Amino acid sequence: AATAVAGKWVGVVEGPGVRFVLLDSQDGVNVTPGHLGGAQRAWLARTLDADAETPALVFVHHHLNARNPSALRDTEALLELLRPRRQAKAVIFGHTHIWSCRRFGDLHAINLPAVGYRFLEQQPLGWCLFRPEPGGAELQLRCIGGDRRQHGRRVRLRWRTA
Repeated sequence: AATAVAGKWVGVVEGPGVRFVLLDSQDGVNVTPGHLGGAQRAWLARTLDADAETPALVFVHHHLNARNPSALRDTEALLELLRPRRQAKAVIFGHTHIWSCRRFGDLHAINLPAVGYRFLEQQPLGWCLFRPEPGGAELQLRCIGGDRRQHGRRVRLRWRTA
């Protein structure tokens, strides 16, 4: 099947009042760090620019950390693309098997928990329930294993404004 970016699996899922933009950061088989590349970032820019009004959540496997050798290698280029595009509200990723919610400035950065294997004893295994709300969303951690002390924890995300 043809894809919008040669050799990459990208897409957009239109939800009620929110767009889920899916990126492919795999850089090869048995290669730990991730990479988007210029063609995929250009596609992302066009995709975001096509709808400046609807909040967009950007999903990518690799974590954002320009100094970590196992992270997304073009982290800074991705953040430079997202910062001025105010419709981009959050980057949601995995790869580290660590549950956390933080920010890059006013852009949310959500590191989803692992669902099957944890590297650190104090980390949960599980998934997050996503509930869109006017002006933001709520995440609720649903633990299925590991450290379950945070089971049911709710995180309220407020979207940055235009």
